[in-house]
Amino acid sequence: MTGFQPDLIRPMPIPFHDLPALVERVLEEKSKRTSPLFPPPMQFPEPEPVSERLSREDRLMGLFKAWVILRHFSPFSNLTDWDAFLYEWIPKVEIAQDLKEYYQIFEKLTAQLHGIHVQVRHRMSDKTAVLPIRLKYAEGRMVVGGIKGEPEILLGDEIVSINEAPFGLVEKQWRKRISASSDQAFRRDFLRQVVIGEKGEHLKLSVRSSGRIREIRLPFLEPPSGLILADIMDGQTAEVLSVFVGKAFMNQGISKALMARLEEELTRRGCTGVFGIYTANKPFASGLERLLEKCEWNQPKPRQLVCTSKGEDVERMMKSDWMNHYRLPKSFDIFPWADIITEELEKIRGWPDDPPYYHDGLSPFLKDGADFEPVNSLGLSYRGEIAGRMITTRVVRDTVRYERLFVKKEFQRMGRAIPLLTESIRRQYAHEGHIPTKGGIWIIQADSMPMVQFIRKRMEPYLTSLIETKQSFKSLQ
Repeated sequence: MTGFQPDLIRPMPIPFHDLPALVERVLEEKSKRTSPLFPPPMQFPEPEPVSERLSREDRLMGLFKAWVILRHFSPFSNLTDWDAFLYEWIPKVEIAQDLKEYYQIFEKLTAQLHGIHVQVRHRMSDKTAVLPIRLKYAEGRMVVGGIKGEPEILLGDEIVSINEAPFGLVEKQWRKRISASSDQAFRRDFLRQVVIGEKGEHLKLSVRSSGRIREIRLPFLEPPSGLILADIMDGQTAEVLSVFVGKAFMNQGISKALMARLEEELTRRGCTGVFGIYTANKPFASGLERLLEKCEWNQPKPRQLVCTSKGEDVERMMKSDWMNHYRLPKSFDIFPWADIITEELEKIRGWPDDPPYYHDGLSPFLKDGADFEPVNSLGLSYRGEIAGRMITTRVVRDTVRYERLFVKKEFQRMGRAIPLLTESIRRQYAHEGHIPTKGGIWIIQADSMPMVQFIRKRMEPYLTSLIETKQSFKSLQ
């Protein structure tokens, strides 16, 4: 704490706790122990196992640290009475009898925040064994949606009770432990958690099958050592979605064997090629690239830049020179994309397709019934003719995705896309500038060098995050 200076000092009455004296005493002790709730990131080797019991000071210090972090990162911090929140949980943490109860209290604490990004994780509570079934909801009931092996249960069987507790009661108890922003998010995490347990133990289920109730016991089994997932997209080309190998099974050639088996199966199904997309600026990328090289895939190529700016970074960007510098000649006009007429859309459909006039990812025609965002989806015209567009889509309430910025080739070197982009950003800001967490996601094709250079030179200082993706391909013929 040496050299620490608070941003704000606010007197606060504490009617029934000796909290100031307690905090001062804990800091004076300068304990070398780290609260197990928030260990130092990337600490190697892993700390020695902590005692099953924590001192009152350690338990409270863990709560204080959690309170500061949750208060800082909560997107709706202004809607929570954080002082009352702290006072509510101090006595509960004080009476925790052991580590298990301590972490259960934190699960209930975070569940009150209703945020999908809030989780309590620790090695003593993490379980890896799973039931040989997959569950899902159907008309408000929990039913069996998938089976592995030959358990004593059938697809479509309804789960009536779990360990003799009615399904409704089990769901209610888990709602106190899972932090979820919506009922859909809760159900997703609940279905994932309820099938996890300790290896060697069993779960007792009452199931309704063909109109009658029967009792079964299912074992918790260790998950597989590795997994590879792929999607056959058009009958000929497949995309590898995920490659995973458990930590205990790494460096044993499992990932290469999985890839070889996948390629064999795809070839059997008539696929002529397979590709994969991954994040390049992440720690796992180098290992993945070594795997692709061993499996004789093509050299990975840059694919996209995925740029994000949120909150205060947006405020700074709005004041930047480039946001207010670019102007269009009078022969150009920017208009709401919602105003475009059918005849003009048909002209765009008629633009040359061989070679393509623009990258498929820049098409103004959205797929899967998606809708463009009317607030700031814009068109660009030159002397009455369509010359470009900035198509955006709404991701969540406070975030817009900018992914389809395009101007005709003859205008690209003149920088006509930038005023279109800045005007789109301004219109979103004017519409929701009052939202603290407002933001945008900009997706740039890596082969569009002028836009990549613009991002690097102009936008990057105002970005909250910048993700680079790459793509690799292998012919199976």
